[in-house]
Amino acid sequence: MRKPFLCGVRTFILIGVFLLVQLVFLSLFINKVHKCNSFNITETTTMQRCETEPHPSVGPRLVQDVPDWEKTLDFTEFNNETGTADGHYIIPNYVHFLKFQYATFNFIHMVCLLAAFKHQRPEKLFIHTDVPEFYGKYWEVLINTPGFKKVLVIKRMELPKEVFGQPLNPAWAGFHGGDVARLLVMRQYGGIYVDNDSYLIRNMDDFRRFEMVVAYRPGKAMMNQVVLAHKDARLLKEWQNGYKDYRPDEWYYNAGMHPALVLRERPNLVHSVSDLLGTYDIRRLIYLKRWHEWKTYYSCHLMVRWVRKYRHIGYPNPIEEKDVLKYDNTLVDMVQDVYDIKRLKKKKGAV
Repeated sequence: MRKPFLCGVRTFILIGVFLLVQLVFLSLFINKVHKCNSFNITETTTMQRCETEPHPSVGPRLVQDVPDWEKTLDFTEFNNETGTADGHYIIPNYVHFLKFQYATFNFIHMVCLLAAFKHQRPEKLFIHTDVPEFYGKYWEVLINTPGFKKVLVIKRMELPKEVFGQPLNPAWAGFHGGDVARLLVMRQYGGIYVDNDSYLIRNMDDFRRFEMVVAYRPGKAMMNQVVLAHKDARLLKEWQNGYKDYRPDEWYYNAGMHPALVLRERPNLVHSVSDLLGTYDIRRLIYLKRWHEWKTYYSCHLMVRWVRKYRHIGYPNPIEEKDVLKYDNTLVDMVQDVYDIKRLKKKKGAV
């Protein structure tokens, strides 16, 4: 009697285990089907795409999703007038600067880095550079600013010398090379590209729900001093491909005129900001006036290379820290907003 009884118990246990395993597999299957039906934003590198979704697209973000800026997205039907439907961010809070050939920072460059750090509060602040190590007074100011080192990311990058097999004009190597470099950086990471003499006045999170944001006025060149974009933004690719027709003798054709021609035909590729990025007709407001409305802008291109036009009124070029308080203009307010120059006043009064 003992053996039949044991056999019956074993059979009962095996049947129970079999049924339990079946229930587990059924639960996993139902959960997988539910996820496939729920996702309408997919990522092609770290997540498997459901077979029913032919292409990744932009849609409402689920709580369990990885950030959209880490995904490969298709913006074919994206609306750059309104941005994401639920307002979630698709551009990463990364700020990018380029720093080629020089290991020290001048005063204005330091001020612009501080402005980006203090006003944008980026998750990461990249400096892409071919310099092995930075040093000097203003580098010390930066790395001793509380919190700066926590977000600083230094990435090794060589200054481009050619594009699509075409050598860059050596007379403009730094400028044309920088134009190419910013496209390489933005297509790899996405984020907020900032020129070394562009000052972020206030936080730009309002724009991070769009595919790409640029300063553009119809009939004029697109400005590239401050650019926000997802790494898969359509204009980034069009802009880069425009360098297949590289024009070495034209200062700004590939950097600004070509993308403007694309936008003339397809303005839907970006969210255009005509004024508030501060790249058009703003130089006199910075250097010759006390412009009290400057904080209504998001950014401002300081155009330091063009300050030489004001030498007739004694304006220095380059602008040095010791010269700032000599002038009653907007630049003084901008500097004081991010950098403590009260000690200069004390020194001046002590003389």
